[in-house]
Amino acid sequence: MNKSFKERLNELMKETGISQSSIVHKTKINKGALSCYLKGMYNPKRDNIDKLASFFNVNPDWLEGKDVPKNPDYLHVDYNNKDSINKYFDIIISISVEELNKETVELIAQVLKNKKIIKNTNELTKKTNTEILEYLDNIKSTLIDKKILIDIKTD
Repeated sequence: MNKSFKERLNELMKETGISQSSIVHKTKINKGALSCYLKGMYNPKRDNIDKLASFFNVNPDWLEGKDVPKNPDYLHVDYNNKDSINKYFDIIISISVEELNKETVELIAQVLKNKKIIKNTNELTKKTNTEILEYLDNIKSTLIDKKILIDIKTD
Protein backbone atom coordinates (compact mmCIF):
# COMPACT_ATOMS: atom_id res chain seq x y z
CA MET A 1 0.00 0.00 0.00
CA ASN A 2 1.29 3.46 -0.90
CA LYS A 3 2.07 5.99 1.76
CA SER A 4 -0.08 9.09 2.15
CA PHE A 5 1.01 12.64 1.40
CA LYS A 6 1.39 13.24 5.15
CA GLU A 7 3.65 10.20 5.56
CA ARG A 8 5.81 11.12 2.61
CA LEU A 9 6.21 14.75 3.63
CA ASN A 10 7.17 13.71 7.17
CA GLU A 11 9.58 11.15 5.71
CA LEU A 12 11.27 13.81 3.57
CA MET A 13 11.66 16.14 6.52
CA LYS A 14 13.18 13.36 8.61
CA GLU A 15 15.53 12.27 5.79
CA THR A 16 16.78 15.77 5.11
CA GLY A 17 16.68 17.17 8.62
CA ILE A 18 14.92 20.28 7.33
CA SER A 19 12.56 22.07 9.71
CA GLN A 20 9.06 23.40 9.14
CA SER A 21 10.34 26.96 9.49
CA SER A 22 12.89 26.43 6.71
CA ILE A 23 10.22 25.01 4.42
CA VAL A 24 7.87 27.92 5.17
CA HIS A 25 10.66 30.45 4.57
CA LYS A 26 11.82 28.93 1.28
CA THR A 27 8.47 27.91 -0.23
CA LYS A 28 6.30 30.73 1.16
CA ILE A 29 3.68 28.13 2.15
CA ASN A 30 1.59 29.26 5.12
CA LYS A 31 2.92 27.87 8.42
CA GLY A 32 -0.56 26.75 9.53
CA ALA A 33 -1.23 25.02 6.24
CA LEU A 34 2.09 23.16 6.40
CA SER A 35 1.30 22.05 9.94
CA CYS A 36 -2.07 20.72 8.75
CA TYR A 37 -0.38 18.82 5.90
CA LEU A 38 2.06 17.23 8.34
CA LYS A 39 -0.78 16.15 10.64
CA GLY A 40 -2.83 14.82 7.72
CA MET A 41 -5.71 17.17 8.41
CA TYR A 42 -5.91 17.95 4.70
CA ASN A 43 -3.84 17.68 1.55
CA PRO A 44 -2.43 20.72 -0.24
CA LYS A 45 -3.62 22.11 -3.53
CA ARG A 46 -1.52 21.35 -6.58
CA ASP A 47 0.54 24.56 -6.43
CA ASN A 48 1.73 23.77 -2.91
CA ILE A 49 2.43 20.16 -3.86
CA ASP A 50 4.59 21.46 -6.68
CA LYS A 51 6.38 23.91 -4.35
CA LEU A 52 7.13 21.16 -1.84
CA ALA A 53 8.20 18.68 -4.52
CA SER A 54 10.51 21.27 -6.03
CA PHE A 55 11.92 22.17 -2.61
CA PHE A 56 12.71 18.52 -1.82
CA ASN A 57 13.65 17.60 -5.40
CA VAL A 58 11.10 14.80 -5.63
CA ASN A 59 8.43 13.79 -8.09
CA PRO A 60 5.20 15.65 -7.16
CA ASP A 61 3.13 12.56 -7.98
CA TRP A 62 5.25 10.49 -5.58
CA LEU A 63 4.76 13.14 -2.90
CA GLU A 64 1.00 12.87 -3.38
CA GLY A 65 1.22 9.17 -2.59
CA LYS A 66 1.08 7.73 -6.09
CA ASP A 67 2.99 4.60 -7.03
CA VAL A 68 5.66 6.30 -9.13
CA PRO A 69 9.42 6.68 -8.70
CA LYS A 70 10.37 9.09 -5.94
CA ASN A 71 12.92 10.95 -7.97
CA PRO A 72 13.60 9.72 -11.48
CA ASP A 73 15.28 12.95 -12.52
CA TYR A 74 14.29 15.18 -9.66
CA LEU A 75 17.29 14.53 -7.43
CA HIS A 76 19.68 14.74 -10.34
CA VAL A 77 21.83 17.84 -10.30
CA ASP A 78 22.66 18.76 -13.87
CA TYR A 79 26.17 20.19 -13.57
CA ASN A 80 25.89 21.60 -17.09
CA ASN A 81 22.87 23.65 -16.06
CA LYS A 82 23.59 26.69 -13.87
CA ASP A 83 20.01 26.88 -12.59
CA SER A 84 20.14 23.26 -11.43
CA ILE A 85 23.45 23.82 -9.63
CA ASN A 86 22.19 27.07 -8.09
CA LYS A 87 19.07 25.38 -6.78
CA TYR A 88 21.09 22.55 -5.25
CA PHE A 89 23.48 24.90 -3.47
CA ASP A 90 20.70 27.26 -2.37
CA ILE A 91 18.91 24.35 -0.71
CA ILE A 92 22.09 23.17 0.98
CA ILE A 93 23.19 26.63 2.12
CA SER A 94 19.69 27.38 3.47
CA ILE A 95 20.00 24.57 6.00
CA SER A 96 20.75 25.91 9.45
CA VAL A 97 23.49 24.49 11.67
CA GLU A 98 20.88 22.89 13.93
CA GLU A 99 19.21 21.12 11.01
CA LEU A 100 22.28 19.30 9.76
CA ASN A 101 22.30 15.66 10.69
CA LYS A 102 24.80 12.91 9.91
CA GLU A 103 22.79 11.50 6.99
CA THR A 104 22.38 14.93 5.35
CA VAL A 105 26.11 15.65 5.65
CA GLU A 106 27.00 12.23 4.23
CA LEU A 107 24.64 12.75 1.28
CA ILE A 108 26.06 16.20 0.54
CA ALA A 109 29.61 14.87 0.85
CA GLN A 110 28.90 11.96 -1.51
CA VAL A 111 27.42 14.26 -4.17
CA LEU A 112 30.41 16.62 -3.93
CA LYS A 113 32.82 13.68 -4.13
CA ASN A 114 31.03 12.16 -7.13
CA LYS A 115 31.28 15.48 -8.92
CA LYS A 116 34.98 15.74 -8.00
CA ILE A 117 34.42 18.94 -6.00
CA ILE A 118 36.02 17.25 -2.98
CA LYS A 119 38.51 14.36 -2.95
CA ASN A 120 36.87 12.26 -0.25
CA THR A 121 33.84 12.46 1.99
CA ASN A 122 36.00 12.89 5.12
CA GLU A 123 36.73 16.43 3.94
CA LEU A 124 33.17 17.20 4.97
CA THR A 125 32.03 14.54 7.44
CA LYS A 126 34.82 15.23 9.94
CA LYS A 127 33.90 18.92 10.29
CA THR A 128 31.53 20.55 12.77
CA ASN A 129 28.17 21.73 11.43
CA THR A 130 29.32 25.35 11.43
CA GLU A 131 32.51 24.40 9.54
CA ILE A 132 30.44 22.42 7.03
CA LEU A 133 28.19 25.38 6.23
CA GLU A 134 31.21 27.69 5.90
CA TYR A 135 32.93 25.12 3.68
CA LEU A 136 29.87 24.77 1.43
CA ASP A 137 29.52 28.54 1.24
CA ASN A 138 33.18 28.76 0.16
CA ILE A 139 32.62 26.10 -2.50
CA LYS A 140 29.62 28.05 -3.78
CA SER A 141 31.65 31.29 -3.83
CA THR A 142 34.43 29.56 -5.76
CA LEU A 143 31.94 28.21 -8.30
CA ILE A 144 30.41 31.70 -8.64
CA ASP A 145 33.89 33.20 -9.17
CA LYS A 146 34.59 30.63 -11.88
CA LYS A 147 31.27 31.59 -13.54
CA ILE A 148 29.89 28.10 -12.96
CA LEU A 149 27.16 29.46 -10.71
CA ILE A 150 25.12 32.61 -10.87
CA ASP A 151 24.92 34.39 -7.51
CA ILE A 152 21.26 34.49 -6.53
CA LYS A 153 20.42 36.48 -3.44
CA THR A 154 17.74 35.00 -1.20
CA ASP A 155 15.37 36.80 1.16
